[in-house]
Amino acid sequence: DAYHHSRHRGRGGCWMWPGEEAGTEAGVEVGCGAGEEAGVEVGCGAGEEADTEAGVEVGCGAGEEAGTEAGVEVGCGAGEEADTEAGVEVGCGAGEEAGTEAGVEVGCGAGEEADTEARVEVGCGAGEEAGTEAAVEVG
Repeated sequence: DAYHHSRHRGRGGCWMWPGEEAGTEAGVEVGCGAGEEAGVEVGCGAGEEADTEAGVEVGCGAGEEAGTEAGVEVGCGAGEEADTEAGVEVGCGAGEEAGTEAGVEVGCGAGEEADTEARVEVGCGAGEEAGTEAAVEVG
């Protein structure tokens, strides 16, 4: 539907109706509805949680939490928290906190705090604090 299509950041794919669960393992592109959990490339609606491990691209709605480990691109809505470790690009909305460690690019909205350590590029909005340590470019 329009909502899922607008949330999807991948390359086309198979979209499902709300109330369904899509669990995949490799080379899969998944489109899920509200209250679902999906692994691999996921497009989630409100109230969902997307936990992935590698080579995953996640798009989450409001009230969601996206925890990833490697090669992951995460897009979070308001009231979310995005914790990543490596090779991750995070985009967070208002009232969020983005904590990253390496090879991360972070874009934060109003009232957010962005703490990074290395190879990080940070762009922050009003009322934010950006703490970086090395090889960092801050705007």
